[in-house]
Amino acid sequence: MIRNLKEMGMSNREIARQLGVSRNTVSRMLRKTRIQEKKKRHRGSKLDPYKENIRSLIDEHNLSVVRI
Repeated sequence: MIRNLKEMGMSNREIARQLGVSRNTVSRMLRKTRIQEKKKRHRGSKLDPYKENIRSLIDEHNLSVVRI
């Protein structure tokens, strides 16, 4: 409901007045809906291109990760 009113062009103050809630409540609810809409994207590691080499060094030479 709050989001619909915001999309119609109403300010947070107008929405708060119409619904009988505080402006902080309106802002918080709008922020919550924005956070839920964001998609988490997978960020790769800097080590992704080297993971196979690292794994083979660990297996073949019995080295610790610190030594590699």
